[in-house]
Amino acid sequence: MFCNLAAKYYDKLPSALEELSSSGHYGYDKITSTASKHQICPFELSLDLSLKCDVIICDYNYAFDPSAHLKRFFDEGGDFILLIDEAHNLVDRARDMFSAKISKKEILALKRMLPKSPDKVEKEIKSTLSEINKVLLDYKKEMIIDAVTAQTYSEPPEKFNSAISSFIDAANPLIDIRIRKNYSAALIDIFFEMKRYQAATANYDDFMKCFAEKQYKDIYFKILCADPSSRLQNTYDKIRCVILFSASLTPFSYFTRLLGSQNAESHLLESPFPSDNLKILINSRISTKYVDRMNTALQICENIYSFVNTLGGCHMIFFPSYKYMEMIHALFIQMYPDIECPIQIRDMNEEERIIFLDNFNHIRKSPLACFVVMGGIFSEGIDLVGEKLIGAVIVSVGLPQMCFERDLIKAYHTDCEEPGFAYAYTYPGFNKIIQAVGRIIRTKKDKGAALLIDQRFSHKSYKNLMPHWWKPLYYISSNDDIEMALR
Repeated sequence: MFCNLAAKYYDKLPSALEELSSSGHYGYDKITSTASKHQICPFELSLDLSLKCDVIICDYNYAFDPSAHLKRFFDEGGDFILLIDEAHNLVDRARDMFSAKISKKEILALKRMLPKSPDKVEKEIKSTLSEINKVLLDYKKEMIIDAVTAQTYSEPPEKFNSAISSFIDAANPLIDIRIRKNYSAALIDIFFEMKRYQAATANYDDFMKCFAEKQYKDIYFKILCADPSSRLQNTYDKIRCVILFSASLTPFSYFTRLLGSQNAESHLLESPFPSDNLKILINSRISTKYVDRMNTALQICENIYSFVNTLGGCHMIFFPSYKYMEMIHALFIQMYPDIECPIQIRDMNEEERIIFLDNFNHIRKSPLACFVVMGGIFSEGIDLVGEKLIGAVIVSVGLPQMCFERDLIKAYHTDCEEPGFAYAYTYPGFNKIIQAVGRIIRTKKDKGAALLIDQRFSHKSYKNLMPHWWKPLYYISSNDDIEMALR
């Protein structure tokens, strides 16, 4: 059936726009309430309203994502300016926008949801899903024979492309009319991911890589955009001006290279905050490498305790992964039961996130140490000003988990005579550290300290990445050093 909110949409639109014209700002609540009153689609209303606006605030994907961008602005372009905040996030976000992944597990899940006595369209969809599954199984057999867990291809294989196209053709009638059945949501998700795959295949070039990989009980095929710079540049070229900005574009050369802005004018501005208000301590005597984590866990707990107990107040303790964080947290609460230390749980919803942040809103007599994951929901986009957050402990250099996909990115940049490991691992990891330290100082009056724990922080390659406003750096080797430096 058709959506009721689409019925007579253009007949109702003028009165809805007229009602909104009296306001200078149109937010979510205003648009949805107006759409509900006039019984029209709020999303379509926001799109039509955007044509009358001077400023539009939106996510990156509305500017760059081929499957979601605002066509009325970014297909043909125009005389407008694009301001991109937190531009350090755009590299990985852009890779995702121009990539596509087809999972055997999701294919089979949808197939099981289809009725046992399907109609003609459903029967055809089932048949195409079986064909896609068969191709993925063939890739799996090849990997078993070659004794590998992943296999690259010079270009997307034609037999897989054909199977994807067959599914899109078969499923299209149900997508167009939005018939609501128990499998509709899953069907729509897979349909649009396959449309994304089709678009990636059509635009496949030297900046792309494709591969099949076994992962646990699943196998998937992915087209990866290893280098998004040219695709971002395509959008820049259609409009008048682009301004990218962030407090953590380090190193600058890496971001200008991958953000497609190498020929642009660039400015590095001084920090607006007094450098004396932030003290950086570094313990480069402790290894946080995966093979050493069990052996150094006790030392890390002692460092965390010395830091938070000496400084007092509220702190965030950052880790590169949930598994590592959970291991240290379990030991820490056993060693120091007097320290309150809530922990970030996986897949937090909005209510759980609010409750977690509320820990920083209370005056405390004893220290608070909140254990969180680097690069997660508490690493950026939150402002805990004044006494709400006065310290952060960063455990490890934040390297992304080693994986086949990151190794492909590394190999791509190495082939381009660029520092492949740094582009794939070091720079994205260190950016998370800068973001974590950035939680401490949010205004000119804020004061606080950070403790960085990892042997690699003494290496020249990491010292060169540290912002100049972190200096002087205090290298410590014991818990007594931590207490002395903070006092």
